[in-house]
Amino acid sequence: MQLGHIVDIHKGCTHVGLEQSDEGHVLVFPKHIGVDGNLIFEDLIYVTIEPTAEPFALETHDILYACYFDTNVAVLFPELPDKYIFANPILRLRVNDQSTVKPEYLAWHMNTPSFRKTTDEIRMNKIMRWIDPSLLKQLDIPIPPVRDQLSLVGKHVSERG
Repeated sequence: MQLGHIVDIHKGCTHVGLEQSDEGHVLVFPKHIGVDGNLIFEDLIYVTIEPTAEPFALETHDILYACYFDTNVAVLFPELPDKYIFANPILRLRVNDQSTVKPEYLAWHMNTPSFRKTTDEIRMNKIMRWIDPSLLKQLDIPIPPVRDQLSLVGKHVSERG
């Protein structure tokens, strides 16, 4: 199934001109996404972005996709107490129907060598080495039954320890 039928994809905000503050939204930059697929919660800044935060707001189980230059990794966003937004060139993928596609599975699949190879090949033909959401939406994603999705993710978690 094409990725565009499974998720809503949104580009991150331009952080230029955002005012830092002691409260507001935590801004996730590319440097906060580790190559191992983990979020790095260091050097976080709070910004004031109201009322335009909505398109950039992160929710539990959103997938942050960093696919630019030498980075190609998907991260599942955890449940956190603060309000978070994300900066360009990060893409946010939000699964449309979690009863048929588990975000954990999709993030796992996007980190497989075959998916990374496909997106790397697309990016090699670009001057700016990041992937456009319109191209990402066209990629086919295998969608096994939910039980199998969870099993694949569980095996991966067990292997990583």
